Amino acid sequence: MVLKEPAPPAAPAQPGLKIAIGLLVAFAALRVGGLDLLFDPIGWWLCLLGVGDLKSGSKAGWLALGMAGLSVVALFEAHAAQGTYSAFWLGYSAGALVTLWAVVDVVIRYIRPFGDHYDVTLLDALRWAVVGAGAVALLAESGYAWLGEVAVIAMYCALALLVVILWRLRA
Repeated sequence: MVLKEPAPPAAPAQPGLKIAIGLLVAFAALRVGGLDLLFDPIGWWLCLLGVGDLKSGSKAGWLALGMAGLSVVALFEAHAAQGTYSAFWLGYSAGALVTLWAVVDVVIRYIRPFGDHYDVTLLDALRWAVVGAGAVALLAESGYAWLGEVAVIAMYCALALLVVILWRLRA
């Protein structure tokens, strides 16, 4: 009789890549004739799948699911608003930043036990940069701060670095 150890659990199919593509699709806009070719609900759904691979049932997964639903509503709101920045868009943007924070937190908590302190520190700093600059941009859009364009540029630069780091993770 030969005793065998149980097979190790199957590794998730690169959840960091799913999350990176999801954040890229959710935050970027590729407009042709007023139509955004990057469908935001798909981006949030990819974030949900990536987070589900790392930690199923987490708050980040629920937030990503909620943002997927809100982004469907945002498609119809965009046509109704015709260029105005309403309370809905402020709430949607704030929700996107909170969801980004929670999704990156799940990734950080997943890779921290493996001892990759450089990536943990870098991801933490980049999420602070994205959310901080995004919050300043939201305040500027509401009329409570200045340098809104600078904050938007800083947010997207930090977001680009965050996507690259998530893309190359072995998580």
